[in-house]
Amino acid sequence: MRTKLFILNLILILLISLAFIFTGCKKQQETETEQSQKKTEAEMSLTEKLEQDVQDVIKPLDQKGTELKKEMDDLLFKIKNYEQTLVEKQKELSQQADSLSVKEQNLAKKEGSLKSYRIASWVVFWIGLALFVIGLILFLIARNKTASQRAGKKSEKNLK
Repeated sequence: MRTKLFILNLILILLISLAFIFTGCKKQQETETEQSQKKTEAEMSLTEKLEQDVQDVIKPLDQKGTELKKEMDDLLFKIKNYEQTLVEKQKELSQQADSLSVKEQNLAKKEGSLKSYRIASWVVFWIGLALFVIGLILFLIARNKTASQRAGKKSEKNLK
């Protein structure tokens, strides 16, 4: 009996100690779950804080990015306008160059005709000068002949 009682006491002590251990384990599991929940909440609040910080950092960058994009769009618009005006100016310049080349051709034709008139006038001048000299020589020769004929007639009259 004693051994039975001793075994029963031992079993009872073991059962009580097991119950005590299980309750301690259960409390420890509950505290661990609470701690893990707190950790997850802390982690979530930490992640939320990180997300908030990231959002705080990203918002100004997004605003700057949109401002830069707007400025780039404005600059591209200005560049396109400048290109368009350059194309228009280039067309105007090409039209002016064409009209100037036509005027140049007309002036070249007029200059050629003026050169031909100048050459013709020089030819007429030299021919006229030559004819003038020839006429002067003939006049002088004719005058000498008439003077010698008069002198001959005078001398014939005197001889008679």
